[in-house]
Amino acid sequence: MCTVTFIPSQGAHIITSNRDESPLRQSQGLISRHLPGHNTIYFPLDPDSGGSWIALSGSGRTVCL
Repeated sequence: MCTVTFIPSQGAHIITSNRDESPLRQSQGLISRHLPGHNTIYFPLDPDSGGSWIALSGSGRTVCL
């Protein structure tokens, strides 16, 4: 089971995500993509599926599936 933790703080917050995957599964670390006319997006990339489960924008918006 995957776990997401949200910890509110004064004027900020902390979000953690723990993926319940095999330790043998590859990861590519943190990737950043700049979209013209938009914020930069930061996310860990799963090379097996080509997707991600959590992302953060340069403006501080966070999305987690």
